[in-house]
Amino acid sequence: MSKRPGARAVRTGKKPLKLTVVGGGSYFVPSFIGSMVKEPGIWAGAEICLNDPNSERVRLVKAFNEKYVLRQNFPMTFTAQPDPDRALAGADFVITTFRAGGVRALHMDENIPPRFGYLGDETAGPGGMFMAIRTVPVAVALAKRMEKLCPAAWLLNYSNPTHYVTSGVLKATRIKSVGLCDNYIAAKNDFAFLLGLADVKNIKVRFCGYNHCNWVYSATYRGRDLLKVLKQSTPAERKKHLVKAKSERGKWDSEKKIKEWLPIGEGYKNMWGAFDQGKLVGFSVYRRYLTDDMAQFAILHISKRYRRRGIGKQLSEKVIEKARMDGVRHIYLTSTPTKITVDFYIGLGFKLAKQVNKHLYEMEPEDIHMIMEL
Repeated sequence: MSKRPGARAVRTGKKPLKLTVVGGGSYFVPSFIGSMVKEPGIWAGAEICLNDPNSERVRLVKAFNEKYVLRQNFPMTFTAQPDPDRALAGADFVITTFRAGGVRALHMDENIPPRFGYLGDETAGPGGMFMAIRTVPVAVALAKRMEKLCPAAWLLNYSNPTHYVTSGVLKATRIKSVGLCDNYIAAKNDFAFLLGLADVKNIKVRFCGYNHCNWVYSATYRGRDLLKVLKQSTPAERKKHLVKAKSERGKWDSEKKIKEWLPIGEGYKNMWGAFDQGKLVGFSVYRRYLTDDMAQFAILHISKRYRRRGIGKQLSEKVIEKARMDGVRHIYLTSTPTKITVDFYIGLGFKLAKQVNKHLYEMEPEDIHMIMEL
């Protein structure tokens, strides 16, 4: 098929694809929807079916993505289907983005092993094994359902520990599956930072090992052997490049890249998105009326590779600024119980809530509940 220079192919003459997201209330969903929008030849007209037991989170994710594709003028529909069998029926692809045991289990995965001198991680070491014991049976059960309801579909596993989960599915079922993670991007960025390379896209790396615990055995840049270059570089040279890279990486033009969007539903009056060349890389959502004098900081999500650039702070400041304009006395939020996340909100001025919101506690019983007085 011929096409004009710069034009992108559009899927025509074929039945639109159906992608079912198991864990459809996950805030990772907008990240890969942003990537799919860039491939209209594959995903134009697709149905994205969100399956998750948490209906409120699905409602928010669904509404957010509907606004996003509308702004992108991209034909894609979103459905919420809590019944797993109906969600899987007729799917062409199934992507998993769930956490068996929730954030509380993640906290134990990362904090128990260091007490005994081992790495604390959700994918590698003892913590990875803990998570595998919880997650692999769930993923295999899902794949067995797929054998009955969508046997030709691919299972795209985005749930950690992805290597254990994908291996379990391939060994125990007939479902085609591949494990996904963006961990490889970190190594490409490391070479760019340490060697002063601006064009990350032309860095090619090959790995061995498994997710979150791997080694680069080959790295090239425009024909140059980067492992050899790295060995020949001096600590002073690497430090110089790293300092410069960190300085450049921290720059973020909020005026051009953070945009306010339309409301996403009843009670959710404002939302802001951060974009890098049109790709959504972070967003925040503000809800005016949690109570008469209290607003809710409902969502803050930043794609992994864009964290530590000040984007989360800028998106948070938009929420706080709006709350001040509305004249509310307090802002309430629920946070994942990790030290880095809680410390981030404390740095913004939030404190632990002395009295928790009953409704939000029932929705997110494992979260840390925090409040800011204005």
